[in-house]
Amino acid sequence: MWTTAHLAADAPLKINWAEMPTYNTIMAVAAGAGLLLTVELGRRLVAPARSCTPRAGRWRTGC
Repeated sequence: MWTTAHLAADAPLKINWAEMPTYNTIMAVAAGAGLLLTVELGRRLVAPARSCTPRAGRWRTGC
């Protein structure tokens, strides 16, 4: 039967990134950024279209 010690002896330079705190932090940040981008995309798809007509003597920005 293989144990963790046997695996470490077979590949001493191999790093198991799934157990490293750095990997978990990076993946959590990436997942959070992906969720925020998904929410922003949904808001833009659902939001009404903005018009580019003058308002109080000024043009609206973002047109």
